[in-house]
Amino acid sequence: SFSTEGGDVRLAIALSTYNDTKNGIRIAPIVGTAAVMDQWIALAWARTFYISVTFVLIGLFALIVFFNRRVDRSALYLALGAFGLLGVEGIHGLQNLLLVAAPRLSHEVLYASLILCTYGGIIAWVAYVEALFPDRKRRHLYLLLQAIVAVCGTVVAGLLVVGGTLLSARLNSLFLACMVLTFVFVFSRTIWAVREGRDGAILLFLGQVAVAVSTGLQATVHLTFISPCPIPRIAL
Repeated sequence: SFSTEGGDVRLAIALSTYNDTKNGIRIAPIVGTAAVMDQWIALAWARTFYISVTFVLIGLFALIVFFNRRVDRSALYLALGAFGLLGVEGIHGLQNLLLVAAPRLSHEVLYASLILCTYGGIIAWVAYVEALFPDRKRRHLYLLLQAIVAVCGTVVAGLLVVGGTLLSARLNSLFLACMVLTFVFVFSRTIWAVREGRDGAILLFLGQVAVAVSTGLQATVHLTFISPCPIPRIAL
């Protein structure tokens, strides 16, 4: 807070992200009264906590299933995917837990870890669906998709580690293409399983629809198409 006796006030604000104190932000800052900003932070903290606990419970449950039934590879892939996405949430949540644990971690290693967790989670997710509903006739499409995602993630993470941040940022635009290919593969395989009457296919399809809708809504909020609460925006 600050006070003034009248007249014009020149206010300079230094900005950085929660995720990395060494870089700036890509969108306009959100400024509001203390009460409104407390609500904003509380909602963000609740979202981070809810998602993190969900991934932990899913991952532990899947590991228990796998340890008691080693032939169930789908449970192993589900656990790996949950823990991989937990790492993403730990970095992209309200606070960067990786930087809290290792404050001297370099920018390049931090984002390389984020890339590996993200692409690893995608690979495990696709492997989970393939293990649940295998299709021997189209297995080559599954292997091709996994190879594309693995190569993209490895190349981008490797460039970050060696300091090629500019090139890695340009190549990381391939992430959107990987996500589109992943959604197409997973949805098409699940819809095929529903038509074949496979057990659990309908529940998995509904869960995927919920993930797609929530991801789309979150994207619209981040792009400021939808405002989560009436916080005034000040152009600096």
